[in-house]
Amino acid sequence: MESSLHLLAEHCDIDDIPILFVILVAKYAAQRKKQVRSGNKTLRCGRGAPGHTRRTRPRRDRRTGCLANVVFAQDVESTASLAGEHFRETFRIPHKVFSEIVDLIRGCVWAQKRPTDNAGRPSIPLEILCATSLKRLASGTSYKDLSRCSGASSTVIHTFFDNFCKYFSENRHTWVHGPQTSDEIKRHMGVYNLLGLPGAIGSLDATHIPWERCPESLQSWYTGKEGFKTIAYNCTVGHNTEIFHIASGQPGARNDKTIVHSDKFVLDIRDKRLYGDVEWQRFDENGNLATEVGAYLICDGGYHRWKCLQCPHKHSSCLKSIAYNKLITSVRKDVECCFGRLKARFRILKLPILTQAKDKVDDMFATCCCLHNILLKHDGHIENGTNT
Repeated sequence: MESSLHLLAEHCDIDDIPILFVILVAKYAAQRKKQVRSGNKTLRCGRGAPGHTRRTRPRRDRRTGCLANVVFAQDVESTASLAGEHFRETFRIPHKVFSEIVDLIRGCVWAQKRPTDNAGRPSIPLEILCATSLKRLASGTSYKDLSRCSGASSTVIHTFFDNFCKYFSENRHTWVHGPQTSDEIKRHMGVYNLLGLPGAIGSLDATHIPWERCPESLQSWYTGKEGFKTIAYNCTVGHNTEIFHIASGQPGARNDKTIVHSDKFVLDIRDKRLYGDVEWQRFDENGNLATEVGAYLICDGGYHRWKCLQCPHKHSSCLKSIAYNKLITSVRKDVECCFGRLKARFRILKLPILTQAKDKVDDMFATCCCLHNILLKHDGHIENGTNT
């Protein structure tokens, strides 16, 4: 550096020395960024002056944390082993489903990482990051606690969790959809036919998810009968608790009659765009068989009196109406059981959600519903139509 200054003084004009001095300083700073001291790379600090460097610390092995001990345990693939049971208890899914999810996420662009970072340290395994997202859904664990268990930073875990939920929300129709083939329609309607409700294809109800970080300007919209801020999701469920459709999240202060107008699945059934050619038979008041066209859903008394929405009769002392009310009330417990199992399996839906972005809450709820249907299929409750 000093020799360069002497050359400037001898061969350059006095007016050009400041400009050339700035160029030399910039070159010297660039060389400092490329230096390697004591075997560690020196990186530029964002808040420091040009050329300011910091020493990188060696990263510990990510396969030795408490979460890694569960993910990479011996005999974890076997559901009958103690490690397999502990894995499902921790992440709410068996290891086979976990491996399939990791393979799906590995194909995403945002999840593809280099083997090492800029400092040459090994990157965090994708299995650990997926495990942190599932652990947060299962128990609502904070990002700082997940950072201590996995060794990854809370910022990395937070970003990965948002992308993880967004992936399942955007591809929800892969796992959350109504009966599509004629065999599926007959199977679901056959269950309700055996229960005494021919023509029914599912149950309908809304569930409320607490939203603690609701913006101040929207609190009056989202504070309903529960007394705290919630987001309402209208869901259609089969008798085996398989979720057919998830409507967009609505303010918690809205009632069921308002929410159902934003449910495309119900509107398609009402307008015969969905299951409009399905035929079923019933007995009329004279005991004769009559043929009806179009399926319907069973619900509670808070919805509209549409033909596609059958609810118990109000203020009726007729014995037939009492028996009908008792039947519908008993059968439509499947949607209540679905919500109970969903919130018991994924505890984050039962805790106040600490995020201000509503779209992230929607992605979180859709992810839980997708995982719920994946587990039903894995356990064999969708193919045989049995109740879980």
